[in-house]
This record gives sequence, structure tokens and C-alpha cells, in this order.
Amino acid sequence: MCEREKAKQILNEIPDYKIGYIVSYLHGVTDGEEIPNAETVFNNKI
Repeated sequence: MCEREKAKQILNEIPDYKIGYIVSYLHGVTDGEEIPNAETVFNNKI
């Protein structure tokens, strides 16, 4: 199983209420930003 398939499998196991944190993190990775902290995660949900 490749890394992308593992990531998809893990994502399918994450409860919906935690997905926002994952999406914020992934945006940071793709934009070259740092890992989001509590402030940036909160601001992205507003």
C-alpha cells in the first residue's frame, strides 16, 4: 500500500468533527506554511 492510500484509509476513519483540523493542516502543507496552531484553526472555521 502506498503512502497516499494509507492517508486515504486514515482519513476515512477520522470523525467528521476532526476533519477541519486535517484540512487546515493540509492547506498549510500545500501553501508552505507552518502547522496550524489553535488560533489559525479557529480562524479558518469562522
